[in-house]
Amino acid sequence: MRDAKRRVTRWQALGLAVSMSLVAGAGAQDGVSVSGDYMSYAVPDYGSIALTQSILESTIDESTAAGRRAPASDPRPAPAPTPDWSVTYDGAVSRAVRREYLSNIEQLVGKERADAIAAHLADEPADAQFDRFAAAYGLERSSLADVLAGYLALMWSTANQAPAPTRQQVLGLKRQILAQGGLGMDVPDSAAGRQRIAESVMYRVSQVATQRRIATQRGDSGLERAIAENAHAMVKRMQGIDLRRMRLTAQGLERR
Repeated sequence: MRDAKRRVTRWQALGLAVSMSLVAGAGAQDGVSVSGDYMSYAVPDYGSIALTQSILESTIDESTAAGRRAPASDPRPAPAPTPDWSVTYDGAVSRAVRREYLSNIEQLVGKERADAIAAHLADEPADAQFDRFAAAYGLERSSLADVLAGYLALMWSTANQAPAPTRQQVLGLKRQILAQGGLGMDVPDSAAGRQRIAESVMYRVSQVATQRRIATQRGDSGLERAIAENAHAMVKRMQGIDLRRMRLTAQGLERR
């Protein structure tokens, strides 16, 4: 009973921390001003931006991508090695990513809000939250392609204020990601590098899913719109993808 009461208190504190962070800007290091979308700055990235952009390169700009893949002087592009999408989880790497994440959160939104988020993550770790989100789609944390598919599907539905994506849509997006494996994507060779990307993305999924759940429980349409705007702006700025000009289909992301 006491544990349940503590979880409720932490959940209320988390809701306040998240909603205040969406409304009030906070100063970041290096003069970066965060206004609402602090989460995009707080999560360690470890190269996931470039990776995700390269995954969708042919969807966004097929002719340009093709030009980079096969120089005109050589019509026979060299075969690219098949990326290793497997992810294994080392506790030391996980702890390092978590420390960096919480340190960034505290710098961006202050200790009180950061402590509320840290308490929530102690009760509901990001990997466990991702597992619950991913279970409906048959996605696994052991595959970086699965993690990226879950992330992009969630961000698309959030930016467009659309219902949760279907299993067919998410698996289509996963197939799209895997199909780009011959384009020489910069998937890290090291297990630690792939783990850092996967955990970075899972923190994003945890944050956005938590925001949406709080907004839905409150019936707060203004907060829902703010979350949608933040998701749209974050992916557009960081990945160069305008999710509002894309459709999520059984074949993956396509231009509208």
